[in-house]
Amino acid sequence: MDLEQAHRIHSAISTAFFAACGVNDEPFPDLSSLKDVPLSDMLEAGRMIREENKAAEEASKPGGGGIRLTAVADDRLIAAVFVLVNYEHSREPIVNGNRRLVAVLPASAIETAKPKRKPGSPAQKQAAN
Repeated sequence: MDLEQAHRIHSAISTAFFAACGVNDEPFPDLSSLKDVPLSDMLEAGRMIREENKAAEEASKPGGGGIRLTAVADDRLIAAVFVLVNYEHSREPIVNGNRRLVAVLPASAIETAKPKRKPGSPAQKQAAN
């Protein structure tokens, strides 16, 4: 994989993260470009960009000039995007071990799983003020 391809892969991952967190005003992106990208390539793209950043930092030290770095997603985020792209939501976990699991759920499941607050609870009183 060349560095340009690594940046394309990583850009799609980062854009999805920023949209999910509300960092930008963009809608959640179409991630179909990542459908045929193996997890190993996604992780390699992150590694290559980290190396590019490290080289840029080293090159800037002697002259003390400006530097441009690329934000790099943690490997856990890269793996989470891989799961999001490659697994349909289901009631069955993808991995289940030691009382922890990894699963892909529809967004509606998250909304229905939120705890209901009792009227007059401290959280509701604080929100009203």
